[in-house]
Formats: sequence, structure tokens, C-alpha cells
Amino acid sequence: MRSGRFVVVVALGSLGLAGTVLAQDGEHKLDPAKVPAVVRQAIDKAVPGVKWAGATQEVQTFFHLDGKDSKGRKVEASMAPDGTILELKTTLAVTDVPKAVTSAVVAQAPKGFRVAEILAVAPGGQLAGYLFTGKGADGKPVEIAATPDGKMVQVAASDPSPAKAVK
Repeated sequence: MRSGRFVVVVALGSLGLAGTVLAQDGEHKLDPAKVPAVVRQAIDKAVPGVKWAGATQEVQTFFHLDGKDSKGRKVEASMAPDGTILELKTTLAVTDVPKAVTSAVVAQAPKGFRVAEILAVAPGGQLAGYLFTGKGADGKPVEIAATPDGKMVQVAASDPSPAKAVK
């Protein structure tokens, strides 16, 4: 899921939902227990019951945590040292996504689109949208970003198109 961070920001950014892009250089792994208490308290409050499996400190000023929430879903969090949530991503099942969003995505998806992963993306800890990744009928990667209400959907494939309003 980490390799898609830039793509998530680009896809959601074109919908006005950009999060924070963190540099990959200068990061190092650390035990989640070594993350400052203020950071842990803030993210544990945002994701109750989460079990953190790993953490990295990025560019000496950001922390990245990976784990599973109380429902067993994969969660990634990017945190500032003061406990500010910069970005929160949760892997979802299609049944976790509101019907209005899935209906809008199905209506805009290219023919033969097969979903591989669905993310709830929350810059600052507030839900900004959903990102559906997968492949089209031609086998090429496709990403579909949608707002939380499903009224704005953007499809990014080999031939990206502008955002479309869904009625």
C-alpha cells in the first residue's frame, strides 16, 4: 500500500482532496512502542483498537505507522511529532463503502474493471474520499477516486480523463 502514496495524492488532489506527500528518503524503521507518546495517543484515539505492526520515522520529523484496526482492516497513518494526523488510510471491503459511492464508481469505471484494493483516504484524519485500484479489461492499471458522497468521480487509466460529476 505504501508505494501508492504519490498516486493517491495525485488522484485525490485533482478532486481537491490532496493530502500530505512525505519524502521517502531518510526514513528508518522503528518499533511502534518507540513512537512518541503524543503521536501514539492521537492515532490510537483516531483508530480505536488498532494493533500497530510497524513504524518508520520519515525525514526525522514524520512517523508512519502500519497496523490493523479492531475490524482487522489494514491501516496506515502518517503523523507529525506533535500528534497531528497528516494522513490516515484504511483498506476497505466493498461492503464498507457507501452504496452511493460504489454505484457512482461502477457507472464511471471502464468496462471490465476489476477492483484489487479500496482505500478510505483521510488527510488530517478527516475522510476525503475513496480510492479504488485495479485493472481494466486490457490488464492495465486503473485508479478511480471518489468523494465521500460519490458525487465526484475521477478515473485515471492509460488515458486519464477529467473529473466527471455524477448525477
